[in-house]
Amino acid sequence: MRGVELHREGSLEPALVEYGKALRAYPKYVQALETSAQSLILYNHPESALTFLRRAHDLDDCNVVVNLKHCDCVGGTRDYTGA
Repeated sequence: MRGVELHREGSLEPALVEYGKALRAYPKYVQALETSAQSLILYNHPESALTFLRRAHDLDDCNVVVNLKHCDCVGGTRDYTGA
């Protein structure tokens, strides 16, 4: 919750730290994986974001938000076939 609050305030680096804490405590936390990826996308690090999105997809392959961000991120790396 603290990471989401920081993210909404525009404090992306502190938000990433909080997401990391959440993921260390609960590595299968899909929302923390997805929001970490979103922060990395905003920092223009699509390859790093894909790591989190792939993990989230492996845990919940029907999650629409994760799937859309994954497609967007893969398209951002110009891998249009993967998108």
